[in-house]
Amino acid sequence: MTCVVNILRSFLIACSFLTILPVPAMEWTEDNMRPFCLAFPLVGIPIGALWGLLAFALSGWSASPTLRGVVMALCALALTGGIHMDGLMDTCDALFSRRDREARLKILSDPHAGAFAVMGCAAALLLQSAIFAELLSA
Repeated sequence: MTCVVNILRSFLIACSFLTILPVPAMEWTEDNMRPFCLAFPLVGIPIGALWGLLAFALSGWSASPTLRGVVMALCALALTGGIHMDGLMDTCDALFSRRDREARLKILSDPHAGAFAVMGCAAALLLQSAIFAELLSA
């Protein structure tokens, strides 16, 4: 029974780490953290369910597919608190800097966003919006 409780706690910790969903506060103990990374894919279940509900709600809206796609992309950004976008932006700044390994690692820890970060973020949001628009127009 303790194992199941630890897995549930790990799932809740992963939800609190990867989303803005309100979950009960859990202690970050060693037992709770052991299966922590294994719970990451499970966090996709509530996110996917909320996306599905939003897509269903937007299907009755007479707005253009483009606008509905943008709303879906912004919902994804809001649900995750932008944690994935932050990582993408850091990675874009480091990879496209064309510097040596040590300089790229330093860029990854820099809290400021550079030009490559902004371009990567814009490209990702545009692409995600377009994909959602295509899916919602079918």
